[in-house]
Amino acid sequence: MLKWPAKALESIATLFQPLQDIDVYVEDEGSEIFYLELLSRLTDGEFKIVRVLPLGGRKRVIEKCQSAQGNGRPSIFIIDGDLEWVRGGSPPPLKGLYHHDAYCIENYLFCATAATELIAESHGKLSRQQARDLLSWDSFLSQTITPLVELFCVFAAAQKLAPSVPTVSRGVGAILTPSRKGAPSQVDKDRLNQLRNEVSAEVISATGKEAFDAAVKEISDRVNSLSAKHSAISGKDFLLPLLRFRIITLAKSQHPDDSFRFRLAKHCSLERLTPLKSALKSAAQKK
Repeated sequence: MLKWPAKALESIATLFQPLQDIDVYVEDEGSEIFYLELLSRLTDGEFKIVRVLPLGGRKRVIEKCQSAQGNGRPSIFIIDGDLEWVRGGSPPPLKGLYHHDAYCIENYLFCATAATELIAESHGKLSRQQARDLLSWDSFLSQTITPLVELFCVFAAAQKLAPSVPTVSRGVGAILTPSRKGAPSQVDKDRLNQLRNEVSAEVISATGKEAFDAAVKEISDRVNSLSAKHSAISGKDFLLPLLRFRIITLAKSQHPDDSFRFRLAKHCSLERLTPLKSALKSAAQKK
């Protein structure tokens, strides 16, 4: 995919305005195609979107939203929740600014329905029910994903108290078993605990144990009240790589990253995206 210079990203919107009913600005370059697939399914032709416009980061999207206040052009500016959302923070109250009710857009792609479809497609000889049984989604969540929730509560506390401490940027590789040839990696609980303890120690060193423990408790209470606790885990950096490993194990087929995200966007449940659909409709009608 053609990568546009940062200075050109905003001006590209002008080229597409005559072709679409609403301008959709997002954070990440490289997310345009699967985002467009999601939005096309979500709006079902109600209004035309031919290009999703990445601005290269959360800050740029917020700044663009600020500068667009009152300009009359139907627009929506979409940002991820990130660790700020995990700890209960909110973005600026700007008209047209929409933030996902999850860590990031990729969290909506982390979906049993979509994973079942990919397994069935890859096998070619399984019914959807057989693919669903093979996936064992509830077991996958409880054994592989749920242990990461506590880690992200610690990450969110670090972001609040000591933002210079690396957290999500350490990547999913920090908690995986060493790769063996031909075998997908798995979460290593010892490495997971080690990473959580390392980040905790760095924050405690900077702010003190009492402040750290209080922040973790407050964030954990919030996250544990969510209907889907894994919404607090980075979909892009942790959930989707782990789901990809799971599908490789079960379906014995490789999925390049861009193709994997697009196929998930094609099949995922749209239920959790209903608030975004409402926000798109309001923005398109300039309400």
